[in-house]
Amino acid sequence: MEKSKRIFLLFCLQIMLLSLTSMGQKGPGLGNLQYTDAELFKSIWVYKDETHFGSNTSSMINGYLVTTFTPDGGVGPGGILVLDVSNPRSPVIVKRVYDERTASLRECHAIGNYGNYIVIQDGCGIQIWDMADARNPILVKKFCMEGYDFGPYGGAWQVFWQAPYIYVGAGSGLDVIDATNVANPVHVKHVNIGMQVGPLYAVGNLLMTSAMDAGRGFGLLDISNPRDPKLLNAATGAENIYAAYINGNRIITSARGNSVNSTFSVYDVSDPLNITLAGALDIKNSGEQLYNSTQDRFIFQGCQTEVVKIDATDISNLKVVGRGSLDIDLGSSDHGQVTPLGNLIFVGNDHGNGSGLLVHQKGPDTKGPEPNMISPSPNSRNRALTSRIGITFTDNVDIYTLSKESFIVRPKGGPALAGKYSYQNMIVNFCPDQPLQANTVYEVFIPKGGIKDWSGNAIESDFISYFSTGTAGDFAPSKPSNFTLVESTDKIRLSWDAISGANKAVIRRSNSIDGAYTVIGETSNTTFDDAIAPGISYYYTITGENQFGQGEKSSVLKGQADNYVYLTDLVIKTDNNGWGPAEIDQSNGDKPRNDGKPIQLNEQSYTRGLGMHAPGQVVYDLNGQYKRFTSDIGVSEDVGLAGSIFFKVLVDGKEVYNSGLMYGGSLTQTIDIDVSNAMELTLVLTEHYDNANDHGSWGGAKLVPVRTVTNMADYSHFNQISVTPNPAVDKVEITSEIEVKELALKDIYGRVVSKDNEPFVGKKTINLQGMLKGVYLISIKSEGKVDVGKVVIQ
Repeated sequence: MEKSKRIFLLFCLQIMLLSLTSMGQKGPGLGNLQYTDAELFKSIWVYKDETHFGSNTSSMINGYLVTTFTPDGGVGPGGILVLDVSNPRSPVIVKRVYDERTASLRECHAIGNYGNYIVIQDGCGIQIWDMADARNPILVKKFCMEGYDFGPYGGAWQVFWQAPYIYVGAGSGLDVIDATNVANPVHVKHVNIGMQVGPLYAVGNLLMTSAMDAGRGFGLLDISNPRDPKLLNAATGAENIYAAYINGNRIITSARGNSVNSTFSVYDVSDPLNITLAGALDIKNSGEQLYNSTQDRFIFQGCQTEVVKIDATDISNLKVVGRGSLDIDLGSSDHGQVTPLGNLIFVGNDHGNGSGLLVHQKGPDTKGPEPNMISPSPNSRNRALTSRIGITFTDNVDIYTLSKESFIVRPKGGPALAGKYSYQNMIVNFCPDQPLQANTVYEVFIPKGGIKDWSGNAIESDFISYFSTGTAGDFAPSKPSNFTLVESTDKIRLSWDAISGANKAVIRRSNSIDGAYTVIGETSNTTFDDAIAPGISYYYTITGENQFGQGEKSSVLKGQADNYVYLTDLVIKTDNNGWGPAEIDQSNGDKPRNDGKPIQLNEQSYTRGLGMHAPGQVVYDLNGQYKRFTSDIGVSEDVGLAGSIFFKVLVDGKEVYNSGLMYGGSLTQTIDIDVSNAMELTLVLTEHYDNANDHGSWGGAKLVPVRTVTNMADYSHFNQISVTPNPAVDKVEITSEIEVKELALKDIYGRVVSKDNEPFVGKKTINLQGMLKGVYLISIKSEGKVDVGKVVIQ
């Protein structure tokens, strides 16, 4: 072979090897299994070993679960565990590092990821490991710093890698390390913020620190100059916390050493200069709270003897939806550190009697990650040229799905910037390789389908945000708010609040919630009418648009035009609801009337429907006027995973439908029942084990009438009574030469929408403002006769 060819082939081989090294040796990944009722909130696997000592946090690295093991209290020696969790019921240890390299490891409360590298805590500072082949970890650097030791709080308690910088929490503040060269880190400076620093998290230009028992509260620092953090604000209340975590513009604090030991709190930090308490909850485990984490709409609180799952859909009304423990001796356990892994939790127990996997959701994890916080904040100005871009997600994401194609930062109209991606605890950070340009608007774009979570679920919709390095910037509009929908016989009316910064709203429609959405209209108003055929369900979203582009899309609403009557327009004949009265157009709350929330089933909202609680039975008279009854049914989302009930439907006393057992989180069922000639409809909820949290909702419950009024004649007294204008817009005027005893305006099903019993001769006006456009009936009673005619509202 010619020398030039050999050199060329050798060069290609080197490129291939470098490429494989940068990609890493991908492992089998996380198993995403279905679990049973008996397994829910129980451990399916526990790891015990005489030299296990104890674990804390974990992370998925190149398709393997990686954790460490060390004794409690900050001392060594320790080790690294690498596990194949493709079958979570039976994980396989593929590598156990326990030698002189790990002899000085201490409790590992954080694992920072940059490319194939991880950073973990050491007794004298930090260690950086190369995990390109997770089956063969390689120690790259043990980096020691002055003042660090093996004491419980004096050493490196937690680290955060926002490449190229590593922030280390310590007893007297925090340290900044420049790891541009991972094999030769450089200490930049020590920052004393007046409190001990335990957990710390960097999101773009914002760094959160918390005090860890020996101090009170948490701090927020400006790290727009990453080498010189500056304290922005601090929450230093009267109560102690053990640890804190940031996600979605919320800081979640774990309580310990307080007069209210069992209450943890959630703070709104969307404005770092204005920290506000958003919610708190007594979770009934006084003195036990340690670390917490989040996933989707849930908070997971790690405690000494248990893990508690909290539904945080409504921060002002937090709810416990489950709790469980590993199958170990709880008398000496520590369930303190909790890492969500799809439908599982890795519970790190540093007391040495077992760490393992606990089931928190029976069904496989099918929900993709969603961005829920960004720094620099949307539409912010005067951002530093040294800014990093950070986003928190609703789930742990696979760092190997981060790239210039999946996480794009670019000047408006320009190419994507090159830079470094780092990841830790549901936080992705991007550091541009070069400083940003002055007086420039930047776009952050996360396209649908790119970034994936540890279960392989991809982000489900595009995300866009903008910021400027100058004093001005033409930004895309904000996300629409108060998006609502009203159904009528032949159209859907959409409405929303004025969209900040938008010149117009763009309306999109789909035949399925996950289908392709097509543009059906644009408007500068805050309402839009979609004329559709009856009997077909449609899904809608809106986005604001201006000369700069389109903003973030709204939530999804479902609507259907049909000849129907909402069930809750009828009067309840018998109400034997389990907790208080059945609620009209809201979910069931507690005992008082009208204490429910908007009906929501599996993230689908309903403006109409019935809220009940098991055991319950609600009866309606139908009087043979309807032919079908339809409804979506499920355990109300506001109780999370806690409910377990059966839905039943009786027609004239005979059971015609039984849902089978439904749990919180069960897929929504849709029912369509023949009620032709029926005189009575009975809706029943029955409980399973007990009736705690057994809220069941009948979302969008409707009845289809046997017939509607059509071919209406004109008035028989046409020479004596006139109705003008017709079509009308905001009012209609009735002029009569004879005495009118009664006026009534009805929809085409005969439901009264306006009525006047005051007799008159001459003129009378009916106000039509706020009414949907369409065909209505006007009933005019005079001289013992009732005349019915049409009025069209435009």
